[in-house]
This record gives sequence, structure tokens and C-alpha cells, in this order.
Amino acid sequence: MDVRLKDLNGVTFAVRLREEFPSCEVALFTGLTDLGDLLEKAREAGHSFEVIPKPTHPEEMLRIVAQKLSGLGQGEFSIA
Repeated sequence: MDVRLKDLNGVTFAVRLREEFPSCEVALFTGLTDLGDLLEKAREAGHSFEVIPKPTHPEEMLRIVAQKLSGLGQGEFSIA
């Protein structure tokens, strides 16, 4: 998910999502460079997230999504 959301930041949303659904896989996507405080607060709450910098090639995004889906025990997932 993008870090920049309309009414709250993506890091806060990701933490809430993980609290509600602990096995949920989340990767943060951002062009922002100053996430240190937000990510540190998440780590203090017991959450760490992969941060993908913008711009990222679509094939790399698909690879990350496939990796996250495979990690959910859904079997092998691939993008053709």
C-alpha cells in the first residue's frame, strides 16, 4: 500500500491492519524519504514492514506481490 493516504498514513494503517489480521502480508510503497519516525513507532509496536521505493518497475511490484502471496500458504503463485 502507498504510505501517503488521504486521511491517515499507510504505516499507521498497516499497523492497524496487522493488529486486526496478524497474518496479513503488507509492503509499503512510497516516494517519501523521511519515514524513520513512522517506521520506528511501528517497530516499537512489534511491526516491521518492507518499504518499496518509488519509482519501481511493475515487474518488481508483481514479484513482491507473488512473494507475499506465496508466504500466505496459498501454494505456488506466479505472474506470467
